[in-house]
Amino acid sequence: HCAGQYMDRAPGGYGCMSPAELRMALLHQIGHVIDELEATKAVARRLTPAELESRLRGPSVKECYGSMADRDRNVMLPLLRRMQEDGASAYQESETSAADWNAMDFQRILERAQAARMALLQYAKTLPPDAWTRTGTLEGETCDVFGLLHALTQHDATLLQSVAKQLQRSF
Repeated sequence: HCAGQYMDRAPGGYGCMSPAELRMALLHQIGHVIDELEATKAVARRLTPAELESRLRGPSVKECYGSMADRDRNVMLPLLRRMQEDGASAYQESETSAADWNAMDFQRILERAQAARMALLQYAKTLPPDAWTRTGTLEGETCDVFGLLHALTQHDATLLQSVAKQLQRSF
């Protein structure tokens, strides 16, 4: 979840990094998922539908990437926009789509996840430094833009670990 208030953690920077450098590093990390999704497209061609749809070790691979697309498009981006418009907005995770990802083509899911992440990243890159201090609430926890986007990277890590567990026996 949210890592707290950005300005409280790093009023003059964090360690040897300035607030601007921290923002850029976080944006780079968020964008890294776009590259991961592109790499996954090539690997996915070798996977069977059973491997992509299996729920033996948690959510299926399709469900993991589908939920990433939904979270970026339907929760994170609207919340960031609302935070900039009125300075305080709330979202609950339950507001995301409950699409049946296992019934969809995997390449299409990856494309949706990539498009959603690109839109989120492009919007975040346009935010001026003072906008990063605006707060919002996600799942009952208040955080600023930096904290929200940091929480997204943590969520990504959890999702990608789940994918790795699902595919462990495939490789």
